[in-house]
Amino acid sequence: MNTFESSLNQYVLHDTVISSVDLNDDSITFVFKQGVFFQSPNQLSLNRTGTCSMRLYIRDFDKNSLYQNIEIKTIDNGFITDTSFDDLSKSIKKGGLKIYLDYYSFFAKSIFIIGNTEDFEFEITVTDIEKIDFTF
Repeated sequence: MNTFESSLNQYVLHDTVISSVDLNDDSITFVFKQGVFFQSPNQLSLNRTGTCSMRLYIRDFDKNSLYQNIEIKTIDNGFITDTSFDDLSKSIKKGGLKIYLDYYSFFAKSIFIIGNTEDFEFEITVTDIEKIDFTF
């Protein structure tokens, strides 16, 4: 298991596709069937991993109160609306979420992801991340 900083200094989510998303008792997991990008020490180029998952462990996580740590917004025809986790999950299962922007705040221990599915553009913010575990 890695700290927040060490994982995000090694792996890049930009131009990858989330193929599924799951909630656990203490975390949220994003699955990348086509992998994510990583940069090996002493290399300038990025390489792609194989299929992997990224599990975000969240401090005091409560699946019944997702809004405290996970904010999901849909952008459709210029309108931004709050969206449920179930709606995000269903939309991702149709064809994946193609990430085109990902931002990290090491101070706030948070991730902000923007991407497209077949139907909508989504903004996902996850806060209070204690650790990130990439599984290959």
